Amino acid sequence: MKKQTDILAHYPDTLCQGQLCEAAHISKRRARYLLDKGLIPNVHSPNRRLGYKIKKEDVRVFLRELRENPERYALHASARP
Repeated sequence: MKKQTDILAHYPDTLCQGQLCEAAHISKRRARYLLDKGLIPNVHSPNRRLGYKIKKEDVRVFLRELRENPERYALHASARP
C-alpha cells in the first residue's frame, strides 16, 4: 500500500483563498461560495487585498469531509448567477 503524504505540508498555518483553491483543486468561484456560506471556517477581512484567512486544520477537515460527503459541498442551482 502506498503511503499517503500530507498535501498541506508545504503550506503555511494560515492559507488564503488562492492556496485553498490550489490545495483542494477547486475553482475560485467554488471556494468563494464555500467560504461565504461558512462551509469552510474562515476570517474575512473587509480589505479586499487581505481577503480570506483559512486555518490549515480547517482545510484538512474540509478535504476529509469532501471525500466522505461530496453532496454537502456541491454548488446549488440557486447559487449560480
